[in-house]
Amino acid sequence: MRQDDLMDFLALQESLRRVVADRIRQHEYTGSSLAKETGFCQAHISNFLHRKCGLSLQTMDCILEALHLSVADLLDLAEIKARAHVASPPKGYENIPLVNPAAAPIRLVPHSAILECVTFKKSFLRRLRPGMASPREEWQRFLCIEADAENGDAMAPCISPGAILLIDRHYNSLQPYRRKNSNLYGVYSAGHVLIRYIVPQDGTLLLRPQNQQFPLILIETGSHGSVLADLIIGRVCHASREL
Repeated sequence: MRQDDLMDFLALQESLRRVVADRIRQHEYTGSSLAKETGFCQAHISNFLHRKCGLSLQTMDCILEALHLSVADLLDLAEIKARAHVASPPKGYENIPLVNPAAAPIRLVPHSAILECVTFKKSFLRRLRPGMASPREEWQRFLCIEADAENGDAMAPCISPGAILLIDRHYNSLQPYRRKNSNLYGVYSAGHVLIRYIVPQDGTLLLRPQNQQFPLILIETGSHGSVLADLIIGRVCHASREL
């Protein structure tokens, strides 16, 4: 199970734990009655409620069936309502999620990391060419992040703090998108997203800022090409203007 899928699964487990505890507090069930209905021993139910053990997917299904619930009942109601009220984009446009930068390297971005949506023309998005140095067909392709002060200052005047950056995560190749122009990338390093140009060297990524007052950053990657490509979140293809 991938890290982001695991995080979502653990969140569902925690939600189920709260639901079961509430039902027991309201005297709708006891640990023994729930164990009888699900076919599991009471100690297993007790250990789950006290966070001494987790549940398999099959066990979760059995408990949900016993409680006459579905997975949808475990989702956060406020989140569901917020997502339901996101306006549909005008015809010919597409909503792209603006996410917490920490979620930018995750294959399938969890809903909890989505801050809002930014609208782009579908014709513009279709025009962007992918360039995958490692397989990413299953990755959610486009997302947006907001440039923080450090990235904005390092890349000034190309980018300013607070700029909304559109990232194509299907482009982690070091091949130039346009001849004689350097690609601008989002790179994941030490828990942070850095917006920089990349100068490839043997076994390293050299991250170059636009503002020469900021230092070059050297990231050791080893000789394995797929490891190098995995550090690249994607190509920055729009920042208040197309790049």
